[in-house]
Amino acid sequence: MKKKRISGQLPYCANLLRQGDYDRYLVSLFARASTREHIWALFAFDLEIARTREVVTDRTLGLIRLQWWREVLGGIYAGKTVHGGPVADGLARAIRVCDLPEEDFDTMIGAREKDLDDRRFTGLDDVLAFIDQTSVPLMRLAARVEGGEEDDGIAGGVARAYALTAVLQVFPLEQGLYGGKFGAGTMPNLLRENAVGNVVEKVKSLSSFRPLTGLFKAMNALSRLRLMQLVNSGCEGTPLSLRKPIPFKELRVWWEVNRS
Repeated sequence: MKKKRISGQLPYCANLLRQGDYDRYLVSLFARASTREHIWALFAFDLEIARTREVVTDRTLGLIRLQWWREVLGGIYAGKTVHGGPVADGLARAIRVCDLPEEDFDTMIGAREKDLDDRRFTGLDDVLAFIDQTSVPLMRLAARVEGGEEDDGIAGGVARAYALTAVLQVFPLEQGLYGGKFGAGTMPNLLRENAVGNVVEKVKSLSSFRPLTGLFKAMNALSRLRLMQLVNSGCEGTPLSLRKPIPFKELRVWWEVNRS
């Protein structure tokens, strides 16, 4: 007998996302109703592997955790029934219904395996390379789920703009979304590169794409709101203002999506 969802209760993956990555949860609400649960499963999977570095005390344990996900995905693509919990179940449905390619999942897990090493980001090129192996493949998969822009130009461009503005939020932090990957010399290097100014220009360029799907429109809108907050701070020194909540964020994203 199929278990009914209590009215008003979020599915497991959506609730996990809402608690662990609210901005991704927010933009996911603009996905098509028929695909939203698949988007939640994709984003919840990304959240699970992304926080590996933070939840394990030993690199070996992290590798074991990520290998478990490789095996779960291997089982899904082999047509087997997986018993890996709500996120794995949701991922299996998304993969089968939307015919998602295995390569992007493999790239994402591989990047998180490298993330367990002690090597830290030393400049903007390192940050961009990391984004291209994590956020970009994730959004290629999301675009395929949405039935919209699955090419690297649109999905990749929107993903890079969104991720770069998220990176700016953690520059001031010793720990955070990137688990201390910004070493002691990172900020001086980035400031010498004029990374903040470079990121502003890059995000302006990337967010000029005009996606058709609500999910990607929402990501672009949130990227622009983050960028506006950065520009208003004067782009000088450490962008501490980005650590403050964006006023009326949900309403402003909704307005931007519906007027475009």
